[in-house]
Amino acid sequence: MASKSQSKFEESLRHLKDAIDFEETGQAKEDIKFLAISKAFEVAVEYAWKALKAKVEDEGVSAPSPKETIRQAGRLGFIENVEEWLAYINTRNSSTHDYFSVPSDEYAKLAKEFMKDAKKIIKQGIR
Repeated sequence: MASKSQSKFEESLRHLKDAIDFEETGQAKEDIKFLAISKAFEVAVEYAWKALKAKVEDEGVSAPSPKETIRQAGRLGFIENVEEWLAYINTRNSSTHDYFSVPSDEYAKLAKEFMKDAKKIIKQGIR
């Protein structure tokens, strides 16, 4: 049985996928599509690093911040590319303060890459 935070992480990824699919259909105004992806991405990244934090701490390693969690998750082999994950964290942090700091096409591309990487950690049982 998945914990409450585990199901929120997976649900957040479903929402991000829906936002990306929505963007790809071309049926909405650009601003609305971008806002849907950016918010879904923000939430999914938040749940992802928290899931990784729980896994890292289960291994007995301290991870007091999102970036330290990512570094430790890489060191422990839970994620493949620490730099990409740090970019996800940085973009998430930037977008919470300025949604328009990253061009929408780059944001959508990054969100798609995040989806691939997030699915990899879910396959490892990190939820």
